Amino acid sequence: MAISIDAIVSSKITTSANVLSHSHTVAAGSDRMLVAIIAWQDHSYSVTPYVASATYNSVAMTQRAQLQYEYDAGTPRALIIEIWTLAAPATGANTFQVTLSENTFSGFAATTVSLTGVDSVGNTGSGSDYGTAATANVTTADTSSLVIGGIVTRGTSGPYTAGSGMTERVDDDTGGGVAGSDVAWFVGSRAGTGGSDAFAADLSTDDNWALAAIELVAASSGYTLTASAGSYV
Repeated sequence: MAISIDAIVSSKITTSANVLSHSHTVAAGSDRMLVAIIAWQDHSYSVTPYVASATYNSVAMTQRAQLQYEYDAGTPRALIIEIWTLAAPATGANTFQVTLSENTFSGFAATTVSLTGVDSVGNTGSGSDYGTAATANVTTADTSSLVIGGIVTRGTSGPYTAGSGMTERVDDDTGGGVAGSDVAWFVGSRAGTGGSDAFAADLSTDDNWALAAIELVAASSGYTLTASAGSYV
């Protein structure tokens, strides 16, 4: 069974806060999965907040990937990205909510993606650096897998350009236009090849970046045995 994206919803804030939520409508379908990509920036990585909980329809999601990239721009700062999933999410319009362990200093964003045709979560990949080319590899099981993930940078680093084989799903920022306070984030996907697949996008300018991506393994399509007519001895 092919994996199909059903709906994508994002929300963002620029003020200091620890809760972000939005409504996401999941359509009916087989082998449903909800993926949440959560990104923020903080100014003191010694006490950087973490995701305390992520829920959809009040049901707890599971953390699949997390990366904190610490850098110094005169004061200690950190870019953080996490990926959480929920198998068989409730259909219809329900609330996604992410709660951090404490207030973030600055930009805070989340994107939820609902899909069908997903059996499970496979391998993960992550990376961080300074420059224009953000990339990390994810090893996929076969060509039916889908790699999905996100990139977070400071708020003046977008828009992004999707890398080879990638499909851009979200390209946004928290809106203040301040490098040290806001964040820009990219959400994308690519088909698996059954090998090492690059999740990649280019920033519009050299900057710090953090990336996390996961493999979604496709559900089996099943098969049917049909008896043929004929004579048997």
